[in-house]
Amino acid sequence: MNNFTTLVVIFLAALIVPTSIFAVQGPGQGNNVNTPQDTALKYIRYSPTFSFDGITTTLKITDVLINKSNPPQYVVAIGFQCLHGGYGDRMGQILTQEITPHTVVVTVVEGKIISVVIDGAWNEIAQRQFTNDDAKTIIEAIALNWLVNAPTFKFDGVEASAKVVDSWLAMTFVAPSFWGVTIEFDCMQASYGDRSDQILAQVITHHVANIHVTEGVVNFAVIDDAWDEVKQAELTPVSTILFPDQARDIAFNYVIQKFSIDGTLPRDWAVEDLTPQGLLGSQKTQYTSDGWIITVQHAVVWKPTYNVTVVKDAVTWRGSVDQNGDVIETEGPSPSVPDLIYTPDIARKLCIDYIIANHPEVGAQIPQCGLKRASSPKA
Repeated sequence: MNNFTTLVVIFLAALIVPTSIFAVQGPGQGNNVNTPQDTALKYIRYSPTFSFDGITTTLKITDVLINKSNPPQYVVAIGFQCLHGGYGDRMGQILTQEITPHTVVVTVVEGKIISVVIDGAWNEIAQRQFTNDDAKTIIEAIALNWLVNAPTFKFDGVEASAKVVDSWLAMTFVAPSFWGVTIEFDCMQASYGDRSDQILAQVITHHVANIHVTEGVVNFAVIDDAWDEVKQAELTPVSTILFPDQARDIAFNYVIQKFSIDGTLPRDWAVEDLTPQGLLGSQKTQYTSDGWIITVQHAVVWKPTYNVTVVKDAVTWRGSVDQNGDVIETEGPSPSVPDLIYTPDIARKLCIDYIIANHPEVGAQIPQCGLKRASSPKA
């Protein structure tokens, strides 16, 4: 396993929160150990990998991290060298005859070993290769630890209610990939975040959190699809656009109610683009079905207001439909829809006028002479 993966595993292990603690003592490990560092060193010294061919003078602690969980965890990074390659008790194996450096991450809780990973590749407790299942357990623990220490759960989370219900590795086209973890939990009161200054509903509230973990770091956490726990803010609703066919349907329903016309909204419409050739900045579409003729015209802008004409037998109705779906009845075409045919020269002048009016720092000026069109190269 490469150095990058090893560093990631070291970082991940630093964030593990055990859901259960197993007292795993190495051979010869006594009960008079005073510090987590001593516990880790003693375990490694008598563990199968180091005891097989480890070089005693190379065994040393390289880092110690404290994770503020309950109970607190100590993550001890230890470096050492062996006379051969491989892991565990390698008796009877054909081994490489070369000094091999190793990095081992040992997690200690209340004087007991709960995790030992060598080089991010070997589970020293289970004496097997480090697998995706091992990584899954670590990732779930990272997400769970992050959530229970985040403002929402920390404020009034029900103890022991937080549990992982799903986790998966998302394969992305661009590295790095991320793990997704779903956690359910309960709070004593409604709402999210630190609510110490709010008047709250006194009711146990169930929550579902979706968390993303990338290289050991939680970079996405949304509760109930409504609250961003990372940013501590409500999610901004997805901006929606009312499309021309939706404006058509709203106008249709308005007309049949206004004029008491029997009928239901047609399922199939014949659609024809009536936009004049060369017209820029405006779109005109006609829909016909079962004697209904509905014309929808709008400016080609972000979230336009639609000008709608509805014709059915002797009834002719004109009005507009805005992005909220509100209908306004009018007597003529809305001035918001341009009737001008925008030629390239007019479009160029409009752009220059806009830049001059809104960006004086550019120092743009209206050209005093016309543009000379480049001639096509002769064959």
